[in-house]
Amino acid sequence: VTNLVYKEAIDLPMGMTITEGKFLFDPKKVTINKMVGTLGKSPFGLDGFVQHYMAWTFSEGAVLDGEMNFTSSAFNVDEWMEEEEVPAGTESETTVEGADVEYEVAAIPADINFVMNSTIDKVIYEDYDITNLKGVIVVKNQTAYMKDLFFNMLKAEWVMNGSYNTQDIKKPLFSYDMTL
Repeated sequence: VTNLVYKEAIDLPMGMTITEGKFLFDPKKVTINKMVGTLGKSPFGLDGFVQHYMAWTFSEGAVLDGEMNFTSSAFNVDEWMEEEEVPAGTESETTVEGADVEYEVAAIPADINFVMNSTIDKVIYEDYDITNLKGVIVVKNQTAYMKDLFFNMLKAEWVMNGSYNTQDIKKPLFSYDMTL
């Protein structure tokens, strides 16, 4: 695959471009030997596998499993943050100067089990200077787990372990442990 551009108004409004991709398909597994491109404005590289994709696509209740290695020289988190305009005078209206914004809960799918080994040189998130991010993110049972997520921020080395659980979408749970 070369120079594939995908943009979808609801699920991927910032778009994705695959400048080069090498894949191997069989009925049970897709092996990604190499995928290079951009997610929104962020360059990325990816390799790994996804299995049970046919059952997941065509069967109710099937689970998509996979393991990936993700790299990026600079990943812009800000463009992935969902914002929703809130009418003036409502209870959830914020008092941030010049903007009425409400953040939505990001649901973790129940039918995806993934391990993502991540290496990101620079993370762009609000005004934070986050560099040298390395660690494992596991998505399973509507929960995202961070395992030994190492990064530099505020002139310190951090290690974070934790989870974000959306099994009850109305009351998502956060649990984090950070070490300096």
